[in-house]
Amino acid sequence: LPSDEPIPPPTFRDWLTITAICAFLLALTYAAWLIPIGGLRWPAVIIAGFVAAAGLFVLGGMIAAVLGIVDVNEDRKPCADERPPL
Repeated sequence: LPSDEPIPPPTFRDWLTITAICAFLLALTYAAWLIPIGGLRWPAVIIAGFVAAAGLFVLGGMIAAVLGIVDVNEDRKPCADERPPL
């Protein structure tokens, strides 16, 4: 649930988890590349590649937040239920 508290920095477990997910998705993309039937290989490579790219995007976002390139607590507003009535 959204709150006014700042988002804590990622822990070592968070880094380990997203790194393992990215490694698995990249391995899955490589495994799709090894499918011998071209009609199955290319759709599998494209789908696995997009999913792996999404995982790498999350990892890049975490790196950007830690380096201070992106401020995850900037412009955080309370949800509609916590706002005073107009």
